[in-house]
Amino acid sequence: MATLANEGKPNTDTGALEKAALKQAEELVINKLEQKVGAEFQKIAGTAQQAAAVPQFAEQFVDPDQLITRDNQPVIPGFEVNKPSLDAAIEEPVYATPKKKIDWENNDNVAAYTCADIFVGSYTIKSFESFQLSQSVTAHHTFELVIGHDALLSQDGSRVVDDQWLSNACKLMGEKISIGFYYHIWPDQKRWFEGIVTNVSYRRCTYGFGEIVISGGSPTLLLDAAPHTQSFTGNTVQSIATEILNQAGLDTKGVKSRFGRPLPYSCQYNETHYNYLARLAAGYGDWFWYDGVDLYFGKPEFFKPDVKLVLGRDVYEMEAGMNARHTQTEHYGYNSSDHEALRHDTFEITGVDYFGEKALTTSEQMFKTPTRQVAPVRAIDAKEVTASQKSMATAKATELFNIKGRSTNPYLFPGCVVILEIRDVSTNKKTHYATLIITELRQILSYDGSYDCEFVGIPQKTENLPFHQFTMPIAEPQLATVTDNKDSQGRVKVQFPWQEDPTDFIRVLSPDAGSSDKVGTNRGFVSIPEIGDQVLVGFMHNNPDRPFVMGGMFHGKIGGGGGEGNNVKSLTSKSGHTVRLDDGGGILVKDKNGNEVHVDGAGNITATSSATNESIVGATKGNPNGVAKIKMDSGGNITVEGNTGITFKTGESSITMLSTGVIMVKGKIIGVAGENIGVSGTKSIVITSPDNNLTGKSTKLNGGDVFIN
Repeated sequence: MATLANEGKPNTDTGALEKAALKQAEELVINKLEQKVGAEFQKIAGTAQQAAAVPQFAEQFVDPDQLITRDNQPVIPGFEVNKPSLDAAIEEPVYATPKKKIDWENNDNVAAYTCADIFVGSYTIKSFESFQLSQSVTAHHTFELVIGHDALLSQDGSRVVDDQWLSNACKLMGEKISIGFYYHIWPDQKRWFEGIVTNVSYRRCTYGFGEIVISGGSPTLLLDAAPHTQSFTGNTVQSIATEILNQAGLDTKGVKSRFGRPLPYSCQYNETHYNYLARLAAGYGDWFWYDGVDLYFGKPEFFKPDVKLVLGRDVYEMEAGMNARHTQTEHYGYNSSDHEALRHDTFEITGVDYFGEKALTTSEQMFKTPTRQVAPVRAIDAKEVTASQKSMATAKATELFNIKGRSTNPYLFPGCVVILEIRDVSTNKKTHYATLIITELRQILSYDGSYDCEFVGIPQKTENLPFHQFTMPIAEPQLATVTDNKDSQGRVKVQFPWQEDPTDFIRVLSPDAGSSDKVGTNRGFVSIPEIGDQVLVGFMHNNPDRPFVMGGMFHGKIGGGGGEGNNVKSLTSKSGHTVRLDDGGGILVKDKNGNEVHVDGAGNITATSSATNESIVGATKGNPNGVAKIKMDSGGNITVEGNTGITFKTGESSITMLSTGVIMVKGKIIGVAGENIGVSGTKSIVITSPDNNLTGKSTKLNGGDVFIN
């Protein structure tokens, strides 16, 4: 509501002030009528009645002694400047709920007159037109504070100014706002909300002076400002949530995750901090919500004092609803380290009250279709699959039964426990109806103290809260560098360009990988990337928590291509061992020392060795030398060995050497030539032929006995 003030000196003319006030009240009613019609007419009538009291309000400031003046100019209380900081202005600690438990049992006649202490930055707001606040356990809280166009002071604090240019209101951007709701009869029992101002505007229609609108939301908005990418390797959900909140500059005292195991790898991928935390909470069964003052991650161990509501006292409308919902989702996963399929069947849902149990029974009879889905988390065993499945099912179960209502009680906040009572129509006695956790609030506080609140509650025994609306990021293939490959399972660690730390060990795609009855491990194609290699990484189910190496990538400094005509295909190890297939030439198998076997494609095979060329047949683990061997060395020696015999044969000629010591030379013509030829036998020499010739210039036969027949 616009405050009253004179631009000149204090005016003691009561009649003039009354006329000015009546004129302003008339313009206010006209303004309201232009904005709202139809169903809003009754509210407009109430506004007119309130406006009729403006002259009395004006009379309170007729006495110059009651006027606050600065440099002989009147100042009507609106903003007080030069206030201490908000933290100093509000008693510590600050809680969403009153510091003392209110005795609801002895307060059946609670007056529906609500007050509010409002602070914005270092300012204290003493008058306003309206304050609206929307709160939910599944979304950001939002607020709108409307004050008069002239409710702000000039820059030096000396006079009230018309701020249609937002010269003063703009200074409120980014400031912290705190509002304490309370019944006027309990000024020391306040329910607080703390938020951040994100928008200020000047609003005006044809008639009237206009108003300043200050709006914003809960500090959780700081978590939802812009998408980000980062990863966590070997961290717990607790430590991840703590780090995320620290990055946003938020308090971490409410982080108490129920899932204590370290996660092998978790990635915030092109998503806001808020989306990532909501996704973690949904996957691992943690509660994640802001109660108006504190941000929680994990189910609290203790709830704050209950609030008792009574239909007909501070609740004037309620609706209890039962809903049929499909709640039984089956999750599955896979542990590659143990080659284990992870599954969990449906399980019994608990934490629903009488009404919820009825709705659950009906739902299970209605919905028979199975819903088997991959677990939203990177599960390493069945327990983690169970945790994610239970989280999804219990969150869905919160929709089975809820109570909606409208209340004048200003002490409700998201996450508070409410005991709802109704009066028996026959006895007029109060009867317990339900114990709830508040999940949603829509509140309006007017300048005249009227307060209205729409609320939604679910059974207090619930095992989960409704989920935040989050988006599952879709991870696309991207480049990374191998940082470690020392793993017995053939996995590698990689580091993306945006990472500070690498991933855990991840699998490598192969064109053929498996085992057989003959080969226990590494059957197929085995090629593990080297440290420093650039690789392309994909993601199972497009989940950023599940990376795997798709293959290696050449870049401009290491790629040579396939040559002219792209004829060359090759496989080369890091030491230089090479298999080269050249469609324009032949096949080359070469080791790091230059030894090679060359098949030239024209029918020629050349084996080149710098030291020894050795062929062994029949070698086994027990007999590495085998049963037959040909050895050629760099000294010019050739050795042919055979355990049974060696035969050299061509056409009708052959030389056979047996392991028994027999050497047979066979051929049509056998010539032995030399300067000196000696033939000796330790026992005898037998030369048998139909026709023998010994020819020479000189022929001698020497012996003890010589027989010639």
